[in-house]
Amino acid sequence: MDNEPSIQELIGEIEKYQPKTNGGRTFQKQVVQVFSAVSNTFDLLEKYDIEIDSEQKRSALTEGEPYSIERIESMLPDDLTMLKRKRITRSTGGEETEQIVSLEDELEELLAEQTKSFNLLTPDSTDAESLDFVTREDDILVLDEDICVDPSTISGMIQVEILNAFARGEDLDKVVEDIMGCSDVIGGEDDFEDQGTSRGHYTRGTSFWSKGKVNYRWGRISDELKQELKDAMSDWRSASGNKISFSYYKSSTLNDFLASFGFKSYVLMAEKNLDNVYGRATVGRAFGKSTLYLDSGLINENNNWFHRVPRHELGHTLGLRHEHQRWDRDEYIDVADFYKQYGKNSNTKEFDKTKKYYTWVKKKKWGIPYWVYVKRSKTYSYTPTSYDYLSIMHYNGALVTKNRQGMKKGDPIKNYTISTRDKEAIKKMY
Repeated sequence: MDNEPSIQELIGEIEKYQPKTNGGRTFQKQVVQVFSAVSNTFDLLEKYDIEIDSEQKRSALTEGEPYSIERIESMLPDDLTMLKRKRITRSTGGEETEQIVSLEDELEELLAEQTKSFNLLTPDSTDAESLDFVTREDDILVLDEDICVDPSTISGMIQVEILNAFARGEDLDKVVEDIMGCSDVIGGEDDFEDQGTSRGHYTRGTSFWSKGKVNYRWGRISDELKQELKDAMSDWRSASGNKISFSYYKSSTLNDFLASFGFKSYVLMAEKNLDNVYGRATVGRAFGKSTLYLDSGLINENNNWFHRVPRHELGHTLGLRHEHQRWDRDEYIDVADFYKQYGKNSNTKEFDKTKKYYTWVKKKKWGIPYWVYVKRSKTYSYTPTSYDYLSIMHYNGALVTKNRQGMKKGDPIKNYTISTRDKEAIKKMY
């Protein structure tokens, strides 16, 4: 293990790489920023006599929620103000000042510095927002009406750069080549992470929740919607055969700090006034914070929709994508009628099929975690068994084109609960 590069050596190698595109240069800066922040964090902890060996450092950079981070957490008191040290600072004139500071004080300073740096790196999404499948809701970009992208996270920043390049008509392959080149500096010769196969629809590279544990926090949300989400969590836990669990991620300086640097991940569940949809969610586990929003008007809907939407959006949180966006969906539903129902025009179908061939893929080694956006074929979309008309992840209203699953050709799809194949999918995923 002694021949493994140090964090500073990795930073040097990343900075040597010369990307040719704006998207590639942004990715390089973001990765350097995160590696530097991680290095500063370890240096800070060691100043408080918290010994972290090189193996723990490597492990902390390899996974999003590694065992080493849990070990480091166990070495810290619940009250970080209990750990104090003398810090000497020098003014520009060379004058020294001695100050007593706590670990909580210094973690908050690092968190503020990290936030400021990330804000400077957040790309302008104007071009991306010109695409007909992208809209902005506050600080979040929404793709295909219910998929959330947070431009303040590393994965979100890169996705925005890819969307910007796509909107400008640039060669996406060159942008991806730059990002892959920078990734190879970090990842060595390791191949992409393989997530296995499933009956459900998810894509290679989707990041699942470590050990099936989904951390969550509540934002502003009514008691009714909160309770329905709790019930939906219970349903997915049962559907997975208890392979999935949900744990409340309390707000604290340490938890916020760990989420900011991607050591821990959580999903913020909140109520919003959404435009023409009942819910939106990030797909899979994101770097730090992801989101799940339910529309305030859902409370006034009938019991079927009130039951369906929280379970559909939690399916996204767990990593499932829409069943009707499978690569083979044209064989099973009337696509032209389906798009007409949702206000799409005939040209949108081909556009959607094109953009489906790009997805996030995660590297194994030194993964921080981070993802790259690469072209894929149907082999990157895990759908090895039959199309599921009854999936909670399928939009309602589509007309079926085959007699199957108790439905006849021309029948509209109506589903309001987790299907048998959804259960099989989630068990195989986790």
